[in-house]
Amino acid sequence: MLKKVLTYGIIILLIFWVATRPDSASHAVSAIGQGLANVGNGLANFLSNLT
Repeated sequence: MLKKVLTYGIIILLIFWVATRPDSASHAVSAIGQGLANVGNGLANFLSNLT
């Protein structure tokens, strides 16, 4: 029950954040995406250098 309430609360806060500060939200999502891309590139480079 508590997990469901916390999940819905987080979703509501994210929707509120995107609705009230779309520029800030888009920059945060972009930064997270770039970070994941960097991790993927680093992992790919590591694996290709193993062979």
